[in-house]
Amino acid sequence: MQRRRCHPTAQWRKNFQTLTEWVDSHGRLPEVRKACPEESRLGKFLKTQLVAARKGRLLEEAKQHLVRVPGLQDLFSVSPQGSGSWKAESRFNKSVAILKDWVNTHGTMPWRTGGNDMEHKLARFLSEQRKACRQARLPPDRRQQLLSVPGMDARLQRWGLPNTPFCARAEALELWVAGNGGRLPKRNSANQQEAGLARFLNVLQRNWSKFPAERCERLKKIPGFQARFHRWSTCRKRPFQERVEALKVWVSEHDGQLPKRERENGSAHELAKFVSYHQHAYSRGKLSEERRSQLLEVPGMSAYFSRWASQFSESGTQVSECTSPSSLSSTVE
Repeated sequence: MQRRRCHPTAQWRKNFQTLTEWVDSHGRLPEVRKACPEESRLGKFLKTQLVAARKGRLLEEAKQHLVRVPGLQDLFSVSPQGSGSWKAESRFNKSVAILKDWVNTHGTMPWRTGGNDMEHKLARFLSEQRKACRQARLPPDRRQQLLSVPGMDARLQRWGLPNTPFCARAEALELWVAGNGGRLPKRNSANQQEAGLARFLNVLQRNWSKFPAERCERLKKIPGFQARFHRWSTCRKRPFQERVEALKVWVSEHDGQLPKRERENGSAHELAKFVSYHQHAYSRGKLSEERRSQLLEVPGMSAYFSRWASQFSESGTQVSECTSPSSLSSTVE
């Protein structure tokens, strides 16, 4: 009868050492189906160990070595029925590698409104990780792998603390407003706390009508929130044509200049946001021909359309007109 081994072989130890060095160098686990022979070989070695672990044939000493490799601890902690974990982890590692290549190539994170399917997929992947982070479901080893992506450190910090209770956030917001002259926080602030509280404000604006009465009463204790609730409950939607007419009057009274968001207040600021919204829609090819024609009736607007088209062509953005008038909502928040 063949005697069962109690310790890994010398070849196993050599493969494990090579695997450890490879993971340290690349920041992810190797995959089997890769053009690189070394990565493919290590991927097969790793898959063999996982299969042996699920079947209860992996030596305990070998398992103790493997769980120290980043990304493997969770795989070895699942039950034998969790055979899909290896595939899920492999997909995660592949997505991180593609995301890293994307950021290194383009110098920015992918956007869901981007121009190709790959950017859409990477943006959805980022959205899933953000949700997992805020719900405290992002494992430490996955977080560590995400940190290998340039710029991800700041993004993980910006995602903030997950599962912060409503009362704690409301109290933090009240203290911040009291300490900043009664003003509410802004999302474009460089201060992480202010930006985080501003995002909390956005969530409140989207969902305040569904809040129980006690939450609304708690928020009303914050300076300025009574007026904010009134603004949220007041219908601020105006027909597109009405806004165009107001813009015509404003431009005619200001020597053919369009209003600027950072310079104007009141109704002029709202008109500036209206122009900015449709500039963005034009850049994404979602501005209908009907709306474009109406906007061109504004004095000097044709020059702005030419300038926008020039800016987008320099940045490589493809602008294609949308012929459906319903491609944009008839109102702008």
